[in-house]
Amino acid sequence: MIKRLTLVLTFLLISLPVFAQEVYLSISGKSSSIISGDSRHQYDIWIKPVETAQNGKIEIFDAGLGGSVDIVTQNGANTSTSFSLYSFDDLYSIENGSLISKGSTANTITQLTTQNEERFKNRWVALSDVNNANENGYIIRVTSDNGDDVNSFNFRVTSPEGQVLTGRNWKLIGIDLSIGLFNSQRESLFQLKPYFLNGSSDSPRLVASGQEDSRVRKMDSFGEVFELSRSGIPASKYGMQNNWGLTITGSSERINTLTVYGFNSPVLWLLEPFVSDNNRKPNLAINEIPTQQCVEKSFELAGNDFSSTEISNSRWILDNQQVASGKTPTISSDTPGEINYTVLVPNQRSLFPEYWTYTKAVFINSPPVARISVPKRVISPTETILLGGSNSYDIEGKPLTYQWFVNG
Repeated sequence: MIKRLTLVLTFLLISLPVFAQEVYLSISGKSSSIISGDSRHQYDIWIKPVETAQNGKIEIFDAGLGGSVDIVTQNGANTSTSFSLYSFDDLYSIENGSLISKGSTANTITQLTTQNEERFKNRWVALSDVNNANENGYIIRVTSDNGDDVNSFNFRVTSPEGQVLTGRNWKLIGIDLSIGLFNSQRESLFQLKPYFLNGSSDSPRLVASGQEDSRVRKMDSFGEVFELSRSGIPASKYGMQNNWGLTITGSSERINTLTVYGFNSPVLWLLEPFVSDNNRKPNLAINEIPTQQCVEKSFELAGNDFSSTEISNSRWILDNQQVASGKTPTISSDTPGEINYTVLVPNQRSLFPEYWTYTKAVFINSPPVARISVPKRVISPTETILLGGSNSYDIEGKPLTYQWFVNG
């Protein structure tokens, strides 16, 4: 309730530009009564170059309070936010695929402290130049003082010509999450991928706070949803690597600030969020086409929600092995009875699932079992005997017809 009331006050006092649904980084003052989930008031953001990164500069969007995505709880802002830049190697090391905090005093490259200055509102401002010669990049440490406001902001790296380099030349990586969802609806969907230092897709236990009416869960490559407290999501499924990510549903709150922490140790997150106003699973029809062979089945996929490329790249799975691909496969089976195929269609519209999953149950016909009974096996040339087929049966329980042949 406090969050909702303060939002009304904030938006009445601010002349709003038109913002889409967006994800911002967030930090609250140490005295804040807002249900933001922020219990630390200090967060590190890793600015990491890729091998081909060019030099650039770090910029901050809406660094101070009073912007469209901030929450000011009093008549005026009373919280200061500091953005301190360090060399990554001064604060952290990487050991055995894990991020290790050095816990020692480091030299600050530069620092910006803001409150509610007009020059920071709803605009990008430069923090510092960054050099690709710094192999592991930089850390921006964001801290707040004893105020009770909530400041939301974003980072990017740009070239000297103003080209955005973030996402290509430079990666933004959150060390645990404190974020704000802006302008969402209940049907909205926000997704983030974890960032792994060792190529592993291990799923640690997570803890969320401040999420209000949003649901925060894990989702794997094939759309299965797990609670945050679940660890050990299977590393493979359907014979393929199984990745996972964070999925957050929309909220009735215009700004919903929340945190997601690793239960035992910090978790790294690639700060390239996906945002959508539709989290509905697309419809797919799996039509069976008649064939002349009992042991063969032909199929056709149809779905207006999919592109021809998505459907043509579909995978047909049986017993965790791919047995066919494409829109119109014909699949043979030597095993009679009911068979359940899984159809995986690549998802090109969100981070997760990576494949939409559908199932199709089919029945493979098998020949009837013929059992002939005779009263005796040796007879004279003129003798008549009665042959019986009453013990014959069809595995599927269908009625039988009989034709008798002698010597072929």
